[in-house]
Amino acid sequence: KAVHFYTQLMANKVVTIATLTYSRAELLKAQLEASGIECFLSNIHVIRTAIGTGIKVKVNESDVDAALQIVLSLDEEYGKDQLEKQDIVEDISKILVPVDFSAYSHNACLFAIGIANRLNAEITLLHSYYFDSLPIVNFAEPYSYQINASQSITELKDRAEKEMENFSKKINEEAKSKGYENIEINVYVTHGTPEEDILQFSNEYKPGVIILGTKSSDKNVKSLFGNVTATIIEEAKVPVLVIPEKSHFSGVNKTNILYATDFDKSDFMAIRKLMTLIYLFDVKIYCVHIGNNKWDSVYINNIKDHFAKYYTGYEFECTVIHADNTLAGLQQFIRAKNIDIISMTTHKRNFVTKFLEPSFTKKMLFHSSTPLLVFHAD
Repeated sequence: KAVHFYTQLMANKVVTIATLTYSRAELLKAQLEASGIECFLSNIHVIRTAIGTGIKVKVNESDVDAALQIVLSLDEEYGKDQLEKQDIVEDISKILVPVDFSAYSHNACLFAIGIANRLNAEITLLHSYYFDSLPIVNFAEPYSYQINASQSITELKDRAEKEMENFSKKINEEAKSKGYENIEINVYVTHGTPEEDILQFSNEYKPGVIILGTKSSDKNVKSLFGNVTATIIEEAKVPVLVIPEKSHFSGVNKTNILYATDFDKSDFMAIRKLMTLIYLFDVKIYCVHIGNNKWDSVYINNIKDHFAKYYTGYEFECTVIHADNTLAGLQQFIRAKNIDIISMTTHKRNFVTKFLEPSFTKKMLFHSSTPLLVFHAD
């Protein structure tokens, strides 16, 4: 019997299809065997409890396609209540736009008012001014430092509030000129470190999305994406829409959105958040995975079925791009399909990091006009 089993393994390679807790592994094994698929469990010496992890579920390579279908259907069946709750589209009523009064902040505001008008949402403009210069202390006059520092901070505050007043007035005028008279635009000025203030304010304000303008800087490759923007993308709990300097708002028309997937369970949460943002817009969604795994088609079809089940009436296309180079594959697809927005989740850090690396960012964002919409995986 042992010899027969060894010969079988040599003739038909065994492939790991899932790594689960012991109880889930046993459940999956039962489902697979009920469907006539031979199944093997490894790491079975791990403590057999419902919370023990690390049990690898393996099947013969020839059975992988059918086995993966069962894995995906099992995930949906046992997570059905949670999935349906997650996929209820909710209204977005608040949009946060951090600004520094630059041209690219102004550009981000144009996108914000277009989105706010369609979603009937309010906008809050947030500016954080940073006091980073210290007066020289005159030790002969012990109170001179406190007085000078206080005066400097007061001057910065007054200047920031005045600039915000002028900036918001201009944005309000532009909103009205476009026929968006009913948009409520609030302002908030604070003092501190910008990224910390933005994150703290976002946690309290609870916007549906943060919209950030960002600037290219060929002189300093390391700052291409901007430290503030990179921090907000990584740590914000709400979607972040990054508007590159070269993007231009041309109205709310038919929009082609690329959702880049690396086949993680967080995809469905990210897709829900995406649909929450764009469900009132005329859009076509391209769900794209780049890779050469021969079983990618099984996963992409699962996402396709998810769209068809939960988001009927929307135009979508799910595609696997067979390319060794992620950047080149995405660039080609973006050009071919006239993509307006790239969207992705931060859960796969090795994936999103490519967008934060200077070389990738420089090519994908700052040498193009394609905004980037990033979702934080909960």
